[in-house]
Amino acid sequence: MTVTLIATDIDGPSDVAATSYRLDGGSVVSYTAPFTVAGNGTHTISFASVDRALNAETPPPSQTFKIDTTPPVIVPQITGSLGSNGWYGAPFLSHGSSRTLTPASRLQQVAALPLSVPTLLASA
Repeated sequence: MTVTLIATDIDGPSDVAATSYRLDGGSVVSYTAPFTVAGNGTHTISFASVDRALNAETPPPSQTFKIDTTPPVIVPQITGSLGSNGWYGAPFLSHGSSRTLTPASRLQQVAALPLSVPTLLASA
């Protein structure tokens, strides 16, 4: 994720002398250009600027955000009567039937995904 900080000042942008930031409680860094934040999880960036008259933002504002690049894992839960040889029979695998799988990511919920039983598997 690329982070861009834009400082504003009542006297105009040329009055901003410096901007700095701190990512996840680390060291204070002088901001000179957009930077990249990587790694799954919750991150917090605090930032502040000072103008040419040495007026500083206090307290420094902060922003918390999440990065989640891990694809969701789908774990189906099948209900019904187990048939012979460990197979589920009708109505679970009947033609035209459908079930819904609800995946969840580690950091956020993902929308439900519809599942349709293919005709080849449904014929019994």
